[in-house]
This record gives sequence, structure tokens and C-alpha cells, in this order.
Amino acid sequence: GTTLTLSATIKGMPFPKITWKKNDMEVPLKADIEITPVRSKLEIRNTVRGDSGSYSLTAENEAGSKSATCIVTVLDKPGPPRNLNISEVRNDSCYLTWKEPEDNGGAVISNYIIEKRDVADPRWVPVSSTTKKHSIMAKYLMEGTQYLFRVAAENQYGRSSFIDSTKPIKALNPISPPGPPKNLHHVDVDRTEVSLLWNYPDRDGGSEITGFLVEYQEEGAQDWITFKTVSIPECVVTGLEQGKMYSFRVKAQNVAGLGRPDTTIPIHCQEKLVSPSVDIDVKLI
Repeated sequence: GTTLTLSATIKGMPFPKITWKKNDMEVPLKADIEITPVRSKLEIRNTVRGDSGSYSLTAENEAGSKSATCIVTVLDKPGPPRNLNISEVRNDSCYLTWKEPEDNGGAVISNYIIEKRDVADPRWVPVSSTTKKHSIMAKYLMEGTQYLFRVAAENQYGRSSFIDSTKPIKALNPISPPGPPKNLHHVDVDRTEVSLLWNYPDRDGGSEITGFLVEYQEEGAQDWITFKTVSIPECVVTGLEQGKMYSFRVKAQNVAGLGRPDTTIPIHCQEKLVSPSVDIDVKLI
């Protein structure tokens, strides 16, 4: 925000033509140039980081030309951090990483400022203002709450603008597909149907189990055939062929998808065998 002044004493007969340039291009319009019979001055008020560069003055007349160059470095607050990323989201924490600013303002980054905000609240709350690292574990989140995060860099000349997370995260433990059902077995067999029973998995994956996918495979076949999805841990598979062997498998499902299956041993579809019974009706006459 200070004023940059570059000046030079000019000599030559006839008086030379004076040209100022920045990085071999026209100087910015904000630059004021003054030329007198003995001097030339370039002045830029309220300088910013972008005013840094190589400034040159060229004096030229019929007798020749002469140039002088000055390298100007404007010290300023840094640019914003880059590539803010959020991972490892849990019900009470998440992990933030970012990259250093493209421009440090010409001074060492002293620290980063990290803030969070509940999407339902306009106020930003400090997470940390002392870390020099490019990562931090944001703790003490409220389970089920959605949060936005932002990060700024700071050097001795001031604080940068913030880089904001692109979308909110929800403080919940990660959800995965459930484990396999337990103890899948048949409880009844007939010529064209098999009755199956099983138990719920040990792990629900962090989400309620919404159903069970039941499949069967004919002996010697490669593909599994979907029978249907049921909501309770039992099913009667119908439409089978008498005399054939079938294997059956069941997968539990939640919002994250299907888990690994539990599979039966091959089962032979045959007419149900009923053990004999004898009822003796004794009458005394």
C-alpha cells in the first residue's frame, strides 16, 4: 500500500525520448510518469504484490540510446492456500489438508488460520490459528451436523483471503456394506422349492440393513440367478426343477450397497419324504 518511486537523471543533446517499461511491456495505467529537461520519474501509489517486476527506462536520440533496469519487489500479504481437501470424516472429527499459496507475498508464511461453520449458522468458528503445517485434524464436531471449512495463510504483512471447502461434510462415521449373513441353511425341501433361514450379520456397516438378496445356482452352472429381495431373514425359493441340485446364497444390503454372501451346500430338490406313522385304533366289542 506504499508508494513506489523510480527516478533517473537524463542527459543528451538533443534531449532524448524517454520510454518506461515493465517486464519489457507497457507500464500499467496506474503508473504516473513525469519527464523534465533533466530527469524522469515513475510513481505508483498504493502498490500491491502485482506491481513487482523488472522496470526499465530507455533514453534515445539521434546519437544513440541508453537503458537502465531496476528490479522491484513489493512485499505484501500472501495469496490464498490451494487445494483444500477434507477426508477421514468421523462422527466427531475430520482431516483437512491444503497446499501453500502460489505467492507467499515475499515473506515466510508464519501460520495458517482454519475456521469451521455449521451450515445452519452464519458464524465462522476458529479451529486453529497457530499451525504452520499443511494439515490438521478438526476435532470436537457434533455428530450429524454439516460443516463447511476455510483456510487462510498469514505472513508478517497480513492475512490472505480464505479458500473455502466446495461442499459441506456431515459428521458421521463412514458407512460400508454389511457383513455376510450368518448360519444360512435350509429348513425344508420339496420337488420345486427350498425353504431357507439365516441370521442377521454381525456387522451392519454403520447403517440399518434394508433387505436380503436371495440367489440360487444350478449345479454345474456359472451364473447366479436372482430370486428376489426379502426384508426378513427367511425365504421360500420356488420355481426349481425336481431332481436337480442347487446352491443358494444370501447378501445383506444397506444404503452403502450389498455385502458379502453366505452360501449353502448343494441341496437336492426331490419329493418330500415323510416318515411312516401308525395310529392303532383299538375297539373292544
